[in-house]
Amino acid sequence: MPATGNIPTIQRTLFNVGLDVIFVSPLSPQIEKQKGTINKNYTGMFPNIEHWFIHSPRQPNGDTFAILFPRRPDQSTPKVTRLLDGRGCIVEHQNGRDFIFASPIPVTYNDNGIEFTGRYAVLRDRVRDSSMTLLEGTLLKFKGKELRERGTDGMN
Repeated sequence: MPATGNIPTIQRTLFNVGLDVIFVSPLSPQIEKQKGTINKNYTGMFPNIEHWFIHSPRQPNGDTFAILFPRRPDQSTPKVTRLLDGRGCIVEHQNGRDFIFASPIPVTYNDNGIEFTGRYAVLRDRVRDSSMTLLEGTLLKFKGKELRERGTDGMN
């Protein structure tokens, strides 16, 4: 299971949301959280702006792949499954699942009804709202739909 660093929930009447930072790669990173600046003079929609820092020290040229997942306190943490040695992942949550591929080198994936060849792609698998986006690659195929160049297919 990938390592997770959770940013505490921002307690605002209109906001009440936290942020999970889920590291897919490296597999077991060192995670350091630090509360940053609180600006009480911010004049936007919310009276305070809070900043948090998450550091994950790395060797020079070390890869990092992290998922940012906002959620309310009543929502569960998503299940994240690493794919392709950390060059992709499945994010399962209450609305469905997302497949995310982010690789510094071209990869090929053929499982879960998905065919992908390339470096970057995102696929949202929902009951009523599925979509797939090929950002850099030569093939993204799912549920009878196919992309062979950069683009998005709404699927529903």
